[in-house]
Amino acid sequence: MTKKPPLSPGENEERLRRQAERRGQKPVTLAALSKMCPPDSDVHSYFAVVHGETDRGLVIMGSALLENALTKAIRSGAPVAEDKIIRGWFDGPNAPFGSFGAKIQLGRVLAIYGPQMTRRLTLIKGIRNAFAHSAVPLDFDHPTIEAECKKLSLFKPTIELKRNIRLAFLSACIGLARNLESYAKEVGDQPRTPRYP
Repeated sequence: MTKKPPLSPGENEERLRRQAERRGQKPVTLAALSKMCPPDSDVHSYFAVVHGETDRGLVIMGSALLENALTKAIRSGAPVAEDKIIRGWFDGPNAPFGSFGAKIQLGRVLAIYGPQMTRRLTLIKGIRNAFAHSAVPLDFDHPTIEAECKKLSLFKPTIELKRNIRLAFLSACIGLARNLESYAKEVGDQPRTPRYP
């Protein structure tokens, strides 16, 4: 018996959409796709997942992983226990905390992190925006991108990280995402009850 070749992402999505329709479920929306993240167990292999991506793809995927971890950390520590209210903060065209920048500010106000992490998150957001909104090709060899990425280091840069700005950027995204995921797990189990009914 021969194995079938793996499905491409588009083919797999189409297969999942047809399965959902057969079960009477709603198809996956674009908004839901934009919030998809690898399971916690796969974050360790995220380097391998994005290795074949272009520099633009790596920046967008790495920063999306980080933004989703930030959202999870904020949601876990939110003083409001009702999911519908919290969803309204982040989802929809008028969501006050729908942007990465607004989430960064909210995380700081909620004391999830201090000024150093705020600075790193803001740098990643700026790099992500440059790659996402530029109408010309960008890569990590651009002097401005390289200079901004060097400011991200979570630890004393090694020779390898100095040579490989791509690796340094992705390491920062994954390291910060892990910190936020740890916070979400730690705080998420604590009961939240309103002080006043």
